[in-house]
Amino acid sequence: MRRFTFACIQGLAILAANTACAAATPEMAATPAPAPAMQSAETSPPADAAAEAGALPRVTIVATGGTIAGVSDTRTSFQSYRAGSLGIAEMLSELRPQIDEVADVTTVQFGNRPSGGYAIADFFDLTLAVEEALETADAVVVTSGTGSMDEFVYWRDLTGQSR
Repeated sequence: MRRFTFACIQGLAILAANTACAAATPEMAATPAPAPAMQSAETSPPADAAAEAGALPRVTIVATGGTIAGVSDTRTSFQSYRAGSLGIAEMLSELRPQIDEVADVTTVQFGNRPSGGYAIADFFDLTLAVEEALETADAVVVTSGTGSMDEFVYWRDLTGQSR
C-alpha cells in the first residue's frame, strides 16, 4: 500500500518546502500596496517579525483526506484504491526528519473523506480552521482531493481574511 502514497508524500514535501521558503523570504511574498501619502513613511514591523532571525518558518498542514491520503495495493491497482485512508500525521512521519530541516511543521486533521464528501458548510468550517491556523503559523498548506481542489481554492479566495 505504501507504493501508491509515496508520490503523494513527495508532492506534499515539495509543497510544504515551497510554502516554507515563501514564508521565510518576505521578498518572495506579495507586496502590499504603498501607504497613502498622508501617512508616515515609517511602517510597523510585520507581526511575525518578532520571531528570531534564522528561525524556521512555522507551517501548519490542514488535512482533508482525498486523493493525497489515498492508498492502493499497487501503483496500478485502481480497483483497491481508497481515498482518505491515511492520516496526515502518518503521512508526515514519512518525511521526517528531512522536513524538520526546512520548517517547523504542525498538523490539523480536519477530515479524512474523499472529495465528494464535503459540502459548502464543511468548506466554511475549513476556512475557519485555516484562519485559526494562520494565527500562529507563517503558512498553511491544505491537502485535498483532486475532485475538490479547485472548488476549495476558489472558495478560499472568496472567504479568506488573511493575506
